[in-house]
Amino acid sequence: MNSLVFPGQGAQYIGMGKDFYDKFPAARDVFSQASEILSVDMTNLVFNGSDDELKKTINTQPAMICTELALWEVVKDQISPVITAGHSVGEMSSLYASGVIDLASAFKLIAKRAQLMDREAGRSEGVMYAMLAISDEDLELGLSKVKKGTVVAANYNTVGQIVISGDSTGCEELFSILGDLAIRYRSIQLKVSGAWHSPFMEGAVDEYSEFIDSIEFKDATMPVVLNVSATSETQGGKIKAAVKKQIVSPVRWTDTMKVLSEESSTLIEIGPGNVLTGLMKRFSRDMLRVNIEKTEHLEYFNKGEK
Repeated sequence: MNSLVFPGQGAQYIGMGKDFYDKFPAARDVFSQASEILSVDMTNLVFNGSDDELKKTINTQPAMICTELALWEVVKDQISPVITAGHSVGEMSSLYASGVIDLASAFKLIAKRAQLMDREAGRSEGVMYAMLAISDEDLELGLSKVKKGTVVAANYNTVGQIVISGDSTGCEELFSILGDLAIRYRSIQLKVSGAWHSPFMEGAVDEYSEFIDSIEFKDATMPVVLNVSATSETQGGKIKAAVKKQIVSPVRWTDTMKVLSEESSTLIEIGPGNVLTGLMKRFSRDMLRVNIEKTEHLEYFNKGEK
């Protein structure tokens, strides 16, 4: 049985999805609809634009969803997933793939999400760090002792890899506290424009929630493992409530992988890069992992060359 996952922001690159676009009318149709709905030439942005433009949150998020859904429209009848999830931005693709929202709604929602998150990022000096070789428990102990600034766990990516989000004051105090506790770790500052999945996004919540309420969320045709809770859900109303909280809540991807590994034997990642298959490799070597990013990947999959 197959589980279906979609990557998030950070996996993007110029030219992603181009071979699917060139070969399959279904992929071209998604790009065309996205361009019309968003009033942006998505083919120019994704295939011919600059890295600097694509890295802007207001462009990255729609570009990722456009590419992922273009690929999904091509492969959807060939992989038969039984459960789905998406990492942060990628959750929007999982909502479309599971029939919770339609294509137009997916693009309208991601455009609003990107616009609001970009706005809030401009109002603060947010930073994010990848924390490596540290347990959830040790990090949470350190976080509980921080008194200055703001810092929270933003992404529980896999065992020993957690991303923190906040301001420089909070992060520096956390590092000092971990040192005092003799807790070993490594940290890498991420190149981001905002403190995603943190209280610094609170200013967007009410407007985003109101916009979400204007969109119909249907019951899912397959379970969606939600970022905010790492629980599988099919009821449209409950999924909508979780999506409203997502931008200020941590992505519980480690627990999500546990659910996926219990419900399926093969993880299929649709979209640019292989971040999620890589995270699953660290989490469980028993799980088969397939990335479909290029047309040849689809050909290998259909030949059984996983």
